[in-house]
Amino acid sequence: WEGTKTTVNIEEYFDHKGLSYSQYFLTMPGLPVMCHYASFTNNTGAYKHCGLYFATHIGHPTEFKLLTVSAKDDQKIEYRYRAGVDDTGKGADRLITIEASDQKDKLNYFLDGAGSAWAHFGLDNKIVYLNSNSQGQAENGGTYTTRPMFYIFTDAALTADGLSDLASVVF
Repeated sequence: WEGTKTTVNIEEYFDHKGLSYSQYFLTMPGLPVMCHYASFTNNTGAYKHCGLYFATHIGHPTEFKLLTVSAKDDQKIEYRYRAGVDDTGKGADRLITIEASDQKDKLNYFLDGAGSAWAHFGLDNKIVYLNSNSQGQAENGGTYTTRPMFYIFTDAALTADGLSDLASVVF
């Protein structure tokens, strides 16, 4: 994996002074996959429980209504919504697929939260968003790292079960 890391060190806000928050954006050369994960290191002098929220906003360069979002919920009921027409938000069971009817490849967003994180999508007449929430804790001097989120670009029809090996990727 190769990529970039961004880090924010909190030095002024009293309640979180000493927290260091990093995000990683990684790819594998030659593969249409991007991995995103984050971590926080706690040097506040106290135990910390933090909620981390990540969002990706998606549009279409010419015609927003060409986008559709599909996913299954945790009960395996499949949903499919059209951007610019439907207005909704739903939790998803690991995999969310966004496709544009004028494009070959689809964007597949995969997160195997294993109970500590969850994937969600929403859309209205202006935006499609993917987000995940992760809850973590770290004692003073400790680090919490989120589960990796994967963005996979392909024209193949993917399933959450077919991507389950990604759950073993840890950083």
